[in-house]
Formats: sequence, structure tokens, C-alpha cells
Amino acid sequence: MELLAQLSGRSIAQYAKEVAAKKKACKDELSVIPSQIETARKLMPEEEDWVAIDSEIEDKNARIQQIEEQIADKSKLNEQEYQRKAFIQKQIGEKRLQLNSRMNEIATEANKGRNEASLKLNELEYSLRTEKASLDRKRQSVADMDIEIEKLNTKLSALRGEFSFISKEELTYNEGEFICPTCKRPLEIEDIEAKQREMQANFNANKAARLKANKEAGMAKKQRLEEMQGLKDRTNAEIEELEQKIERINADIQQAKASIPEAQNVEAMIASDQIYIDIKNEIVELENQLKVDAKIVDVSELQSEKRTLNEAVQGLYKRLANREQIGRAEKEIASLEEKRIANNQKLADLEKWEFTALQFQKDKDAELLKRINGMFRYVSFSFVNEQLNGGEKLTCVCTVNGTPFLDVNNAGQINAGIDIINAICTAKGVSAPIFVDNAESVNQIIPSLSQIIRLVVTTDKELTIK
Repeated sequence: MELLAQLSGRSIAQYAKEVAAKKKACKDELSVIPSQIETARKLMPEEEDWVAIDSEIEDKNARIQQIEEQIADKSKLNEQEYQRKAFIQKQIGEKRLQLNSRMNEIATEANKGRNEASLKLNELEYSLRTEKASLDRKRQSVADMDIEIEKLNTKLSALRGEFSFISKEELTYNEGEFICPTCKRPLEIEDIEAKQREMQANFNANKAARLKANKEAGMAKKQRLEEMQGLKDRTNAEIEELEQKIERINADIQQAKASIPEAQNVEAMIASDQIYIDIKNEIVELENQLKVDAKIVDVSELQSEKRTLNEAVQGLYKRLANREQIGRAEKEIASLEEKRIANNQKLADLEKWEFTALQFQKDKDAELLKRINGMFRYVSFSFVNEQLNGGEKLTCVCTVNGTPFLDVNNAGQINAGIDIINAICTAKGVSAPIFVDNAESVNQIIPSLSQIIRLVVTTDKELTIK
């Protein structure tokens, strides 16, 4: 029942393939586990006296602590000397800043008048460049205005000519203007006069509109011309003012150049300055103090011993790390052993299910054979052939009283065939006539629900039916 529940609707053959695949996976994994265990054993470091190593590390660390305390005590004297020199260095740095500051003060005071005069000259030259640039822009603006004024005058002249031309225009009639387009006869006098009045009115209106448009355009151009002329006049006035201003600036620049004081001998002023001399002497005194060396305590032997001890401790820690490596290897080996046990158990379970499925199949085949053979009276069938290796091979062999069908006599084969026909007819619920050839060789034909037609050898010259 457990096997049938596991099948879940699958066939025995399909289930057997799945079990075989799982068995193969287990066997494949089991085949590599021994080599993995052997590899883990080979990589496992040798056991050591871990307690002794821990104790040795503790002793060496204690000695390192003692050495560090001794170095610290001896280094205090060196530290005091370092602090003294650092303080002197700081004082020298401050004095040098004061020296540079005093040099800058002297240089600034010596060249104050010259610097102020140079600054004023730079301002005047900058103002000159600015005003010249403004003058160039305004002159360019005037040139642009002249071009636009010329264009406006040209357009105004054209508008005046156009106005004169429009004013002189008069209405003229084309030839055939007053002839009927349909009958080609001249129009009536009344119609001609009416059409002439209409044409004259249209002509006058068009002429008046054109004159008005011309006048409005002329007035706009004239207004623009007046504006441009006024702007040009104002710009020319500004140009004249700028030219006068530039002349004044040029005069101021010449005067500023002439009034720049002579450069002072700054180096001589610095060399003779008492404050500068005092600061420089203080720096020399501090540098002399810095050159005085105190006796330095030698701790090189202690430091060398400390380095040796540290290297030894590091070597011990590396050896101690093998303990963890051994632990990891043992865990890995234990895990592989557990995996081997689990796979062996899984393989045994699969073989159990495989055996159960095989037994089920055998019992099923036996029951099927029993049911099939129960449908026959004289013959029986065998579907499994036992092999020498204990296996089974599917087959289909018909026997008559235990003798294979091919080995029985003709009468036995005929009755066996009728028995098989009877079983098929019973199973299918149908029957049909049975022709039995060589019936003279059978002493007794077994009964059948089907009509049996016996064909026998006779001495008759013609086929007869009895």
C-alpha cells in the first residue's frame, strides 16, 4: 500500500527509472566521499601541545610589556629634549614672521608716495581707455545714423515723386468700353453716362486712397528723419564733450607721470632699521640654542629584543591557528561521514522500494497470468522467462499440457487453436465459423460455440460438402 501511495499514478516502469536515477546519484556521491575524507586527513596539521603554546605566548607578551615600560621610562628624557627643540623651532618661526612683516612695513612706507602716484596714473589711464571706447561707439552710432538718414531721404524723394505722379493721373476710357459685349452694339446714352459716372467715382476714390497712403507714409518717414537728425545732433554734441574730456585726461596723465617720486633704496633702509636688526639677532640666538644637543638615551637594544619577541609570538600564533584548522578538518570529516551514512541509508531505502516494486510486479504478473490462463481449457501461457543471472525476460509462450505449442502434434495444435478461438470469442462476445484443415488427423475435436467446418482428405474426385 505504501508503494502504491508513492507511485501517485505513475507506472511501475517509470517509478523504477526514477529509483534507478536516485540510486545512481547516491552511488556517485558515495564514490567521491572516501577521496574527500582522505584529502581532508592529508591537509590536517599535526596535533601539538596547545596548552604549552598558549603559556609560551602569555610569557612572551608579559616580557614585551616589561620592555615597553622600560622604553617608555627612558624615552621620557628624549621626549623632554624633543619638546625643548620644538618650542625653540616655534619661536624661530614666529620671529621670522615678525622679520618678514617688518621688511614689508619698511618697503611699503618707503614706496608709499610712488605707489600712490602709480595708482593714480593707472586710474587715469583706465579712465582714458574707457572714454576712448565710448567715443568710438558714439562715432560708429553717428555713421550708422548717416546711413539711415540717407535711406530716409531717398524714400521721401521717391514718395514725393509718387505723390506728384498720382496727382496728375486722369480717368481714360478704353476702346469699346461702352459697347454691349453680347450684341456688339453701342450702349444707350443714358447707360454710357451712368457707367462713366460710376467709373469716375471709383477712380476718384482709388486716387484719394493712394494719395492718403502716400501722404501718411511720407509723414512717418519725415518724423523718423527728424528724430534721427535730432539724435545725431545730440550724439555729435556728446562726441565733442568726450573729445574735450579725453584731452583733459591726457593732460592729467602727463602731469601724473611727471610727478611720480623716485624709487627709494629699500634694502638699505631695511639693513639700517633697528627693529629689523634686533629681530634678526634674536633669531640667531635661538638657532644657537637649537644646535645645543642633549644626551640621547639609547633604547635600541630594548627595541631589538622587543622585535624578536614579537616575531616569536607571531610564529606561535601561526602554530596555534593549526588548532582551528584541525577543528575545521574534523568537522568536515564528520560531515562527510554523516553524508556517507545518510547516502547508504537512502540507497538501502531505494533498494527496498525497488525490491518491493519488483515483487509487486511479479505478483501482478502472476495474477495476470492466472486470469489469462483461466480463460482457456486446454492451453496455457507463460510471459516470463527466468535467466541464469536471476533476472527475468518478458516473453509469450503457449503450451499444451506443459508442452510448447510448436512441439505438440498436428491434432494437438488444431485443438489448441480452437481453444484459443473459443476464449477470444467468449471475451469479445462474438463467434464465427472455424475452418479446420487436415481434420482427418484429429480423432476428436474439442467442443466450440462456433460452427466448425472440417476439411478432410477423401478419395472423391470432386469437392463434396456433407
